[in-house]
Amino acid sequence: MTTAEWIVLSRQVVVAWPRQPLTDAEDRLYFDVVQRLSSDNVANGILRLVRDGATTRPSPGDLYQASAPAVPSRLVVDVSRAPLPHRPLPVAQPIARSPTVMMSGRITSGPGAALAAPPNTPGIATASLVLGIVAIVVPICGVVALVLGGVALNQIQRMPGQPGRGQATAGLVLGIVFTVIWAWLFVMIASAGA
Repeated sequence: MTTAEWIVLSRQVVVAWPRQPLTDAEDRLYFDVVQRLSSDNVANGILRLVRDGATTRPSPGDLYQASAPAVPSRLVVDVSRAPLPHRPLPVAQPIARSPTVMMSGRITSGPGAALAAPPNTPGIATASLVLGIVAIVVPICGVVALVLGGVALNQIQRMPGQPGRGQATAGLVLGIVFTVIWAWLFVMIASAGA
């Protein structure tokens, strides 16, 4: 309800109970109590109180009670198969620098907790691990796994609490091991051919 709608309704309250004029403070109190209701509901509430024979002006709580829509006592409509409403995702806002607790890549406390974007470190760490495993067959993947594992560990060290430390470490170790094995094999093949 807007302030303009309440001005019209407060005049109805004064007309319905003319012996009890509203002071400015009382008028604000009434508006604060009923402002979340629609103006139609409040108008019906005033009419209901007049029809029921209220001889004195109702308190703000009584007016709210008379105006509030009735809440059903039991579920009337089966909504178990209804689709969930679609809400647009909030636009990410910059996060203020403050100590936060991070778990599974999501900020769980502090300003902007609901708007924080998930970090990309787990993707780099996972890529490092996968390329470290593929390095068994493809030699160049070991070098790439080594580089990506180092980058991921560097990011995790700068922003503590990010997930993926184990994957990045495993990718880095596999990259080193298979790069050394492939280098040793190439040296052996080259020396055997010479």
